[in-house]
Amino acid sequence: MDYPAREITILNNDEFLLLLAASGLERWYGVELSEQRAALTDARAFNAALATLYQKGVIEWSEDKAEIAMAYRDMFRTLRDATRCILIKTASRPGYIKGSYCSGGMVTNVEGGATTGSEVELSLQRMDEWIGELKLSGYLPGTADMPEDGEEPIGAEDNISEFELRSLPDGELIRSLRIYDQGLFTMKEISEAGYSTKDICAPGDAENILSEWCGGES
Repeated sequence: MDYPAREITILNNDEFLLLLAASGLERWYGVELSEQRAALTDARAFNAALATLYQKGVIEWSEDKAEIAMAYRDMFRTLRDATRCILIKTASRPGYIKGSYCSGGMVTNVEGGATTGSEVELSLQRMDEWIGELKLSGYLPGTADMPEDGEEPIGAEDNISEFELRSLPDGELIRSLRIYDQGLFTMKEISEAGYSTKDICAPGDAENILSEWCGGES
């Protein structure tokens, strides 16, 4: 039995684009890729990418035809079927973006590789695993202090993380969520259609919002 792969060895852009095409995804939006696209236009580069993917166990041969290996199909099926993605930024890593693509209760994460800048790293998670990892990694706040009656947050704002819910494949911004500290309290700012609201981020608020987004509800 082939179990779904949870993680992939880092792929270069050509390998990733080749697998996206093989999965039936015609248009990519999200984590920015380099301009490296030789495997889609040059026969030698195409064959080299296929050979490398076969060595990594990401593709397999069936009746003289290359296919995405069974263990990795859920990962790329989620990318293909997702109608929304959540782009994640964190204040502790300026310029870093993580793309989470949600479909059918599963999430495929796409991140830029840490070596050359022309690589991507993918992982597949259930939605609850994804939320749990966001908490462990510091993207979501811990237990927030709640104000007493009449107590207001004061002081400078200190960002923790930002989330953008975007439609696919066009990348249109649907709404955004910003989590930040202000004085003793953790706050949330939700923006949509040019309007924003700010409020105390009570325990579980951010998790519930992102779970709803990942489920594709409006």
